[in-house]
Amino acid sequence: MILADVHIQKDLMKQNMKVFMFKNIIPNIEPGCVYNLVTQKVLNPYVMVLSALEYGSIDHLYIATYAINQKAIEIFTNLLDSGDIKEWTLLINENMKYRMKGKEVVLLEAEKKYENLHLIKKRNHAKVTLIEQENRHIVISGSGNYSENPKIEQYTICDDKELFEFHRGWING
Repeated sequence: MILADVHIQKDLMKQNMKVFMFKNIIPNIEPGCVYNLVTQKVLNPYVMVLSALEYGSIDHLYIATYAINQKAIEIFTNLLDSGDIKEWTLLINENMKYRMKGKEVVLLEAEKKYENLHLIKKRNHAKVTLIEQENRHIVISGSGNYSENPKIEQYTICDDKELFEFHRGWING
């Protein structure tokens, strides 16, 4: 096992602990219910994505975010490798070269490697995650990017196909 794999495995173990905490707060996202969550550092959007894997693989993951850290990129590309995520569309701010300070190279290399990774660069400050699974259409919107920080962040989470389709439309548009 190479050093990078060990790093990824340790991070996944930490994220699994956070998934456990998230599942204690919101055990199941029921259709027709809206969940509001305020957190500081402990929970972030990729923990919510990882928690969805308890229901099976993700058919399509859509992420619109201003910034994404290398840890999240590694987690999602590993999930693409394993087939846990079948397709990933990432809408990132067009100035990622300046915001991500070198991490954009990792993302651009991943885009070349994976046919099922669709990278869209536009003027974007939205933070929306869409998780499409068999009969689930999870929408996560909030203030947090795909990073870890000590700031207070807020999220709204629901399983709503109509809202999912609305967001998918402008992300793909």
